Amino acid sequence: MSSTLQSSSSNMRVLLAVLLTVAILTPMVASSRAARAHEASARARVNLDETRSIADQLLELQHQSAAVGDRPSPEPDLVARLHNALHLTGVNPERLTRVNMQASQAIRGTELHKQAVVITVGPIRAPDLARCLNRWTTDEPLWTIRSIRLDRVIENQRNRQSAQSSAAPSDVYSASITLERIHLATSPEAPGLQS
Repeated sequence: MSSTLQSSSSNMRVLLAVLLTVAILTPMVASSRAARAHEASARARVNLDETRSIADQLLELQHQSAAVGDRPSPEPDLVARLHNALHLTGVNPERLTRVNMQASQAIRGTELHKQAVVITVGPIRAPDLARCLNRWTTDEPLWTIRSIRLDRVIENQRNRQSAQSSAAPSDVYSASITLERIHLATSPEAPGLQS
């Protein structure tokens, strides 16, 4: 019986040691798991915030998407609209020196077409050009300004001589501006009709 008691006592010690070990390790393991869960929760919050930000940006882009016209704009109508934008901003419409209407091109994979035109305006001062472009984008939402190239110009010989002696550069430019418009139909509308 003594051997059974010793064996039972030994088993109890082992069992007690295991229980103490479990009792000590359980809070440590739980604490470690809680820390990992907290880190995972923080990462999830960051991902959610990033996802919300991207969704907000997509919604904003959707609201800013390009307007689509029914058909291309005929050149005489476009020139008249450009002259009007120049006139309304106090710029002589004769500053529009070139209009190069390009052929309408299909946009791959869609029923849409892109119409582009390159215009040259000049000589024109930078603030006048800015006012004119602001007016154009407000009055003509179907047209998007795709590029602007500014070349500094000197209006006449007297200005050229004074510019060479002056350190301040001129703010008079010749502006080459690419405008683009998206439309559905491929045939131009009849003259006199507005798009």
